[in-house]
Amino acid sequence: MRIFQIKWTQSITWAMSLFTLLGMVSCEKETTITENQVEEFKATARAATYSLVWSDEFNYSGQPNSQKWSHVIWNPGQVNNEKQAYTNRLENTRVENGNLIIEARRDWGNGHEYTSGRLNSKAGWTYGRMEARIKIPSGWGTWPAFWLYPNDETKYGWNNTTNYWWPNCGEIDILEHVGKDQNNIHGSVHSRDYYFRIGNQRTGKTYVGDATSNYHVYAVEWSPDRIDFFVDNNKYYTVHNDYTGWGSWPFNHDFHIILNLAVGGDWGGDPDPNIWPRRMEVDYVRVYKMDNTSSPIGRTITLKGSNNQFVSGQNGTNPVMCNRPNAQAWEQFTVVDAGNGKVALRSMNKYLSSENGLKSMTCSRDNIGDWEKFTWEVMPDGKVALKGNNGKYVSSENGLKEMTCQRDYPQAWETFTYN
Repeated sequence: MRIFQIKWTQSITWAMSLFTLLGMVSCEKETTITENQVEEFKATARAATYSLVWSDEFNYSGQPNSQKWSHVIWNPGQVNNEKQAYTNRLENTRVENGNLIIEARRDWGNGHEYTSGRLNSKAGWTYGRMEARIKIPSGWGTWPAFWLYPNDETKYGWNNTTNYWWPNCGEIDILEHVGKDQNNIHGSVHSRDYYFRIGNQRTGKTYVGDATSNYHVYAVEWSPDRIDFFVDNNKYYTVHNDYTGWGSWPFNHDFHIILNLAVGGDWGGDPDPNIWPRRMEVDYVRVYKMDNTSSPIGRTITLKGSNNQFVSGQNGTNPVMCNRPNAQAWEQFTVVDAGNGKVALRSMNKYLSSENGLKSMTCSRDNIGDWEKFTWEVMPDGKVALKGNNGKYVSSENGLKEMTCQRDYPQAWETFTYN
């Protein structure tokens, strides 16, 4: 949500002056969801399977579950020149009738003209599907959002332009809506190299005609190579990892969920003083992770690289290559359960080793140690990537040289088809 980001000085270890970042949003892609939705925008089933790992169904009453959520307490103007104070009062955030209610009010609570609520999830995740079923408010000056922000905002350092860690740390906006632009749903990501201040933010929008009168499911599916944006399982926008580094793609560490309803601000516009209160109503919030148990443990498989050649154990005497046109004994690997969600690959009774990424891979180990353990990651296109215990990905090196385990991201050479 924080397209124009400003932060607390108390959230950093030394005092720094705040300033307001001004700008206007521009959208680089627009689509419209209709009953005759074009097939290319529909959510296609990913080859990966997802399992529910966290949710709040709001099947209780009173304050939001303190084991899952924390309130943000802010005075007006903390970010984006917004006019609301965020509180932990029941008037602003509560659970009733099976829904989380975030209510913005013009009630001069605690001496502030406008009050509202902002909740942060206490858990965070890297990759997966994050979704919520929400009915958003109408009215000039309303600015509801469902978005993701890093658990560790300092990971990629300080930004001298914004005087804060943002946008270096990254941000994923699953849903934003401003009342002055009725029923246009916005999805965006922000990073050091792509954000509003330099005029190239990556953002899309789609029109949902009854967004303020009915519930809809807003979601992202976030994987190492891309982030897809959905409304009611209709995909309307995608941001791809261009593999140029963290400045473009800081989306490789844990992010938590934020739900809030802002009033006014640089994008929200001057609020109509006669419409309040206004509610953001949330039926549920769910997080799904990619299910690595889909690895074919116990099967004997072959691995084929993007060059259409097979990975070979090279008889255990030479470094592993991906250059065999046919699969024979040394091109067959049995997938073995290595414990704690990891797998090992055995060919001719020898185990494939990442060599900890320090040299070319081999298939010469008699036993499974740390270097012989891999995480089996299913890509959206059904291919798989193997991540070593060093946190790096196995690469076929396109068959031109010995295979390694030292790539930061799974690109074409780091993904394989298996039989």
